[in-house]
Amino acid sequence: ETKYLTEIDSNDEQISSSDCLVLESMCINCLLAVYRVNKLFNKNRLETAKFNIELLMQILQTKPHGESEEQSLDRLNVQQNILVLLTEIASIYPDKVLEHVLIMFVFVGNKLTRKDDSYSFQIINQIITSILPAIIDSCLEEQHQVKSEDAAQKTRLTSTINTMHRHQKQVPYVSSLVCKILQSFVVALPHIPAHRKTVIFQNLMRTIGIGDYLWITLIQSIDHYLVQSQDLLEFKTNLEEFT
Repeated sequence: ETKYLTEIDSNDEQISSSDCLVLESMCINCLLAVYRVNKLFNKNRLETAKFNIELLMQILQTKPHGESEEQSLDRLNVQQNILVLLTEIASIYPDKVLEHVLIMFVFVGNKLTRKDDSYSFQIINQIITSILPAIIDSCLEEQHQVKSEDAAQKTRLTSTINTMHRHQKQVPYVSSLVCKILQSFVVALPHIPAHRKTVIFQNLMRTIGIGDYLWITLIQSIDHYLVQSQDLLEFKTNLEEFT
């Protein structure tokens, strides 16, 4: 249905943009209801091949061109509903969601964090608590596989002292994907409403692990707001925003 609506949106000039947004919203809400019922009754009858997440990503990345303020608001509502749908999908098809997770968090950083309403704030926290754990689990699984490979090659390394390899084992495992997600929140920091900043970052750190990623967040913040400053005046302004 969503694919059909996308084709209508691009090919049929008789249907207005507002009508298409309403229809897209209805279809997404129907899909959300289907997946919630499936989750509620624990019936895994949904086929992975039939779920086209690329289509949802396409709608999520659609930028308004020549739309009225009301239409832009409707589009943002549709995109928010997509994010809610993806949080439900993450528990059923985690691999599919992880493939496009960076797009989701870039959208959250660019759009959702700037809004000061309880619904947007709820969606942000829902995405953090439902999708980030899947990313961390995936990273830990990857780390376990690396350690298993190291153990298999241990007999070949016993005769050589590998200082660098030994040092790397003492450093917490860090995922480049999680770092990119953190960067999207760091860049959005000045635009997050003041009374939301602490809560969002506390939730973020609590979910991904303070011991592993807090230092990275601080380095990213210092680099983005202080090191990259062009002059002393900009440095002072950025320092105040960072504080």
